[in-house]
Amino acid sequence: MKTLSLKSILSLQENVPLAMYTTLKVGGPARYFVIAKNTDEMVSAVQEAHSAGVSVVVIGGGSNVLVSDLGFSGLVVIAKNDHVQAQGAHIIAEAGAVLARVSRVAYGSGLSGLEFGVGIPGSVGGAVVGNASNFIGAAKDVVHEVLALDEKGKTRALSNAECRFWYRHSVFKEKPWIVLQVTFALAEKPKGEIKARMDEITVYKKKTQKTKYPTSGCMFKNPRLETAETRAHAESKGLGEGIRYSEDMECETVPLRVLLEKLNMKGFQIGGIAISESNANFLENRGGATAEDVIMMMSVIKQKVRDHFGIQLFDEVQMIGFK
Repeated sequence: MKTLSLKSILSLQENVPLAMYTTLKVGGPARYFVIAKNTDEMVSAVQEAHSAGVSVVVIGGGSNVLVSDLGFSGLVVIAKNDHVQAQGAHIIAEAGAVLARVSRVAYGSGLSGLEFGVGIPGSVGGAVVGNASNFIGAAKDVVHEVLALDEKGKTRALSNAECRFWYRHSVFKEKPWIVLQVTFALAEKPKGEIKARMDEITVYKKKTQKTKYPTSGCMFKNPRLETAETRAHAESKGLGEGIRYSEDMECETVPLRVLLEKLNMKGFQIGGIAISESNANFLENRGGATAEDVIMMMSVIKQKVRDHFGIQLFDEVQMIGFK
């Protein structure tokens, strides 16, 4: 077994349970584990792991991730580098900063464009990797530059175009690069106008995503209806009323929650995992859930949607430690 000694980081631990570092609260241990309190520590940890031939995963807020019950055999770095500052019409935020907090910093500086982030619990790094979005806006709309660490342990600056943003996608899902810092390009607007948009998304989230149980957020990407044929197929399956145009997908879609509502699957439970009553694209840990419960639930959902609607679903959640 490969061993790792991060001499420059005193907080290196071994066999640390990861459930407490994810919002779904499931998952096994990390073989190696470190909390990076700043960007220099994150870079050092990743570089030394690369030198030792040990695989690395960085976790920010812990949402939109599913950790295997067997855990992860490499190094898990918890990103706690969270410095945020306004600089003219830009907000510069380190990867570990919570996006909702960055949104509030922008508001306080009279800068618009990050209002959508007030309803997203994840980190800046995770938001960029998955091109986080809602009906208010998307990461791709405001990212100016991303400072990242590549697979050779070298830092590089990427423009918005180089990030190759798409629906729930970026270049960081194609390459093993790690987001260190993000510069957002925003626009000056009256604070009252900014706050009104933030309040709009806050009210919407409370209505549609209220839950008292641990959840990782949306488990699946919403299916794309890119052609007249796919739209006609959805209508033939009785989904016409649920079809809407998605700005961030740049096409029509039927939200996953609509599909599962049609199948009366809200509240359906396997082991400790249940489909949320408030938003059917959320899976809730009702107590004692395992990653295996989640995988079984995801498989059932995919099969039922495929069988009833002829639609293939794709995961939004990031899998960690699965073969």
